[in-house]
Amino acid sequence: MELRFKAIEAERKQIFENLKVVPDGLLMQAPGANRWSAVQALQHLVVAERGTNLYLEKKILGKDQVKKSGIGNALRLLIGRLAFIVPLKLKAPKVVANPPANFTLADTEQQWEKVRNDFYSLIKDLKEEDLKKELFKHPVMGRLDIYQTIDFIQIHMNRHAEQAYRTLEELRKNT
Repeated sequence: MELRFKAIEAERKQIFENLKVVPDGLLMQAPGANRWSAVQALQHLVVAERGTNLYLEKKILGKDQVKKSGIGNALRLLIGRLAFIVPLKLKAPKVVANPPANFTLADTEQQWEKVRNDFYSLIKDLKEEDLKKELFKHPVMGRLDIYQTIDFIQIHMNRHAEQAYRTLEELRKNT
């Protein structure tokens, strides 16, 4: 678990390193109506991961009553992974569909670091058997264990980082 967490954390930090060279004005500019700016794509991740943490806090309290994940959970994650690879536009669940537009990249980095540290605090002391329990419920993929949750966070993060990069490329082409 530790290695997986470190990997997603290194990727998160790299996203910010890649974007720090871009002026805030461009990062906060949406390419059109009803479209997210690069920072909003990252804010979506902050909001989503904050929601993940809130759910996990509750489920961990009753972890002894939670069943172990199985093949069905793995299949749902695989289907989810494929859905994120396909270049189709997927509609975000309502609870995370309207990320704030008024934060800078620095604000977003600070918020996300706190959310990610909170996630680690929740999972770091779990026993191996608890890491394999259905402690998170994704709105589409259903119940996932902590390993699968980390995998989902990585898949989700990569998709929206690419969205942020594409948004900036589109804005650069149109100026």
